[in-house]
Amino acid sequence: MTHTYLFVCRYNKMRSPYAATWFAEYCKEHNIDAVVKSAGIHVENPTRTQLTKPLVDWADTIIVMEDYMAEEIINNYQQSSKNIVNLNVADIFDDHTEESPMPYDDNTTPAEAIKLLEAGFIRYSFRKHFGKRFFNKILQAKLEDIVKEV
Repeated sequence: MTHTYLFVCRYNKMRSPYAATWFAEYCKEHNIDAVVKSAGIHVENPTRTQLTKPLVDWADTIIVMEDYMAEEIINNYQQSSKNIVNLNVADIFDDHTEESPMPYDDNTTPAEAIKLLEAGFIRYSFRKHFGKRFFNKILQAKLEDIVKEV
């Protein structure tokens, strides 16, 4: 039976589309029968997907990036929290930060990436430099657990 996953972030600009693409590829590589989509809570660009009640109802599992997103889905879309998974991934693509050295390199493991994220990611002035490679490590560490739960 096909399982449906909806990834949600603020604008459907970076986090949710990237996570959905990564996860769809992961499912394909591991022969997991899944359909994956992404949407944003506050979409500003008409080419991106806005979160809607039909999308929320479509999804077996909704994967959000931050606490407030889960709360908004529960409150505004009458959705139970039982099928919402919070990755707790701050907006690492924020461009309003100053230049600083990165606290990781390509040898950083997914588990180490999670520890960096959990150590207070939001306070790092260099978070814009984490980029997609770091996000990929976070996804690898967190989304494999989500697949095991299904």
